[in-house]
Amino acid sequence: MRKQLKDMAPRTSYATEHAPIKIWSESGPEWGDKICAVHQFGPGIDATPAFQGFPDGLCPAPHWGYCFKGELTVRYKDGTEVLRAGDAFYWPPGHTFFTDEDAKEDCILIEFSELADFIAMENGLGRASLAAEEKEK
Repeated sequence: MRKQLKDMAPRTSYATEHAPIKIWSESGPEWGDKICAVHQFGPGIDATPAFQGFPDGLCPAPHWGYCFKGELTVRYKDGTEVLRAGDAFYWPPGHTFFTDEDAKEDCILIEFSELADFIAMENGLGRASLAAEEKEK
């Protein structure tokens, strides 16, 4: 099974509605119950606040992928690493990430995850932020 990026479905979530992030994806049984997602992160993205509803305030889902363009910093409980164009990656559960506010280009990467893990993570994104917004009303 193959699909051109231009034919992949745009994805809307807390992340895409609250930050300069674009996501296109394909998933389902024909994709082996995995999700293939292409992400475009603009300068100054910090995913940390969106993960506050999860244990330790970090993403609970593992991800595998490849960075095509730009760079971002991945933060774990015990340190950080910089992902750059040309890098393949594995992010175990327990991570967050951010891009440099002064980045000259967007970071574009392709990510593969278990569909169930991705949906559970996506459904929990921003839970703490949304709860705080409700308290302020």
